[in-house]
Amino acid sequence: MAIKGVPRSEQETVLIFNAETKRWTMHSTYPPHMRKWGDLIENVASVSEDGAEVSVEGDMVEGLSVSLRKKRVMSEEQRQLASERLANLREAK
Repeated sequence: MAIKGVPRSEQETVLIFNAETKRWTMHSTYPPHMRKWGDLIENVASVSEDGAEVSVEGDMVEGLSVSLRKKRVMSEEQRQLASERLANLREAK
């Protein structure tokens, strides 16, 4: 689903770190990121089109840490062990 005015191929999120101020700035036209991080932005500048929010830009709240990591790949054995642990926790309730 593309938001009106921004084709799906152009939806993006940009995070910029300023080493001098030690603050992150975010600009996003990708709806899931706009919802996820919307409450963590100060000095918000929103762009709306026909009442629908098209983009959000602002400074991330002070003290926020941003990290990226690779998706965890589990072996079949690890998946089975995790499944058993979860089943045991459900039974314990």
